[in-house]
Amino acid sequence: MKLPLESEEIERIEAKIAAIESMSDAELKLIITNHSWLGIKSKARKLFNRYVKGKAGEQHAILILIDIKNRELLLHGSEGINNKVHDGFWQEVTELMLEKLKENDLAPALGLGLHVLGNYLIPLLPSHDSSSNDLSNQIIFDL
Repeated sequence: MKLPLESEEIERIEAKIAAIESMSDAELKLIITNHSWLGIKSKARKLFNRYVKGKAGEQHAILILIDIKNRELLLHGSEGINNKVHDGFWQEVTELMLEKLKENDLAPALGLGLHVLGNYLIPLLPSHDSSSNDLSNQIIFDL
């Protein structure tokens, strides 16, 4: 199956994730799926439990889940990070990204979302010397 991103786009997005993580205590996990049969929230919980829960970086983890078939997007923050962001933050970022996603612009949608997340998270969760990259920066294609 053909991936929804070109290899250069994947490298650029994974580099942005790595940069945000190196400058903050946040851990990001990007998963692109083809369909969410039971709804995107249910799929997000399942994937969060599979790829994030129980990992060392779980406290400040953010799951970015994109359903490319239905053009849906969900940002799911762990409890530790949800307690620090302002009300409506996830929805604001989601709406910005969805504008691009609905135009079939996946890479620009991800670039915009990561830019906004980085600008917000780096001052909110500054990196500590003991910070480590607990989650892989690789995009997961759950197609």
